[in-house]
Amino acid sequence: MKKTKKPGIFQRGNTYTYVVDIGRDPVTGKRIQKTKDGFKTLKEAEAARRKIQLEVDENRYLEPSNEIFSTYVEHWFNTHYQKR
Repeated sequence: MKKTKKPGIFQRGNTYTYVVDIGRDPVTGKRIQKTKDGFKTLKEAEAARRKIQLEVDENRYLEPSNEIFSTYVEHWFNTHYQKR
């Protein structure tokens, strides 16, 4: 892994990878980092990193979930809608 002159961006072979701090774990206090690789150019990696960093800075970043939609809807219905 070769570090570039841009902070948080690394070169791995022929592709680039970015790393962004997205917060801290509330229990352990350790940093939580988001990493994404496979960018063909340094500019692509920079643009993607800036986009994620902006979302984090504006508190708009949400980590994608693997939860099935039907499970989510059922949970929402039981905890929010059914109380009406």
